[in-house]
Amino acid sequence: MLKISRIIAKFIFFLYFLSKYRNRKIAFYLAHRRFPMELSKNVSRKGNNIVFEKNGNQVSIVHLERLMILYTEFIELLEHAGTKIVSSNEQYFRMTFQGISLDIHSYSNLGIAYELFIEKLYDFSFPKNNYIVLDIGMNVGIASLLFANNKNVEKVFSYEPFPNTFKEALSNIALNPSAITEKITANNAGVSDKAAFLEVPQVESGDASGSVTSFMIDGVLSNNTVKVEVRDLVEDLMKIESSFPENPIFLKIDCEGEEYNIIPHLVQSSAIDKVDSMVIEWHQKGPDALISALNSKGFITMHKPHLLANCGLIYAYKVHA
Repeated sequence: MLKISRIIAKFIFFLYFLSKYRNRKIAFYLAHRRFPMELSKNVSRKGNNIVFEKNGNQVSIVHLERLMILYTEFIELLEHAGTKIVSSNEQYFRMTFQGISLDIHSYSNLGIAYELFIEKLYDFSFPKNNYIVLDIGMNVGIASLLFANNKNVEKVFSYEPFPNTFKEALSNIALNPSAITEKITANNAGVSDKAAFLEVPQVESGDASGSVTSFMIDGVLSNNTVKVEVRDLVEDLMKIESSFPENPIFLKIDCEGEEYNIIPHLVQSSAIDKVDSMVIEWHQKGPDALISALNSKGFITMHKPHLLANCGLIYAYKVHA
């Protein structure tokens, strides 16, 4: 009896989403996953577009079909009052959010935009007016743009080792006004505990998520490799500090496991004294060793685990006398 009830419930969901979007693939997926009907109440289909009634945004139906794995994030981001869809075609849609422009090509990009704009994972106050930010793991540039758009940030140094992802980041940066873009120095290089050139597996689409949703990769690892540059964080940090000796420095570190090499290297050097605060996304190995290392250098830390296993965020602040 229970099985029959579930089948009937799924069928009701299917009919609801089919009437809403007039697309069997979308309706079947959303019904199977039992996404709440309430989430879709202000969304409808008009011709080949999805229309968001709250703000008038429209995007091609192909984007919902491509991104439906993140249906909740898709709806909440695109119907948010701060989101404006500038253009939409079958390859991507261009959006602005409170002064920042970017293109969304994939569900990993959508996930990052949702985390930063809606969940506000990097929503820092930056109490002083001349912060220097190192964005380690720039991905497609969304976090760098967010930091550069902050009036209390003077300069952003961004690092992304993968050429295709770096190219997409430059494209996103170029969409924005010079008041934002002139703050950003983008480096086609990664960061580690020592400088090197490495051969690493290439993600086929060139787009791996650099967010808390990093379990999602838009494309699979291919048999091909790509040669990437990685730089010694301490060396780069000391060079930057020498150019901005009076500026507080903030680190955002999201580099898919390399944090376990970077943080011990950093705390064992005098460069740690130059850092005011940081946020670190940890992966797989847990936060304890990273937190202990930072606490030993006088940082107050706060840990925010993700709903998914084996990843989370560490926020670290230096206490000033």
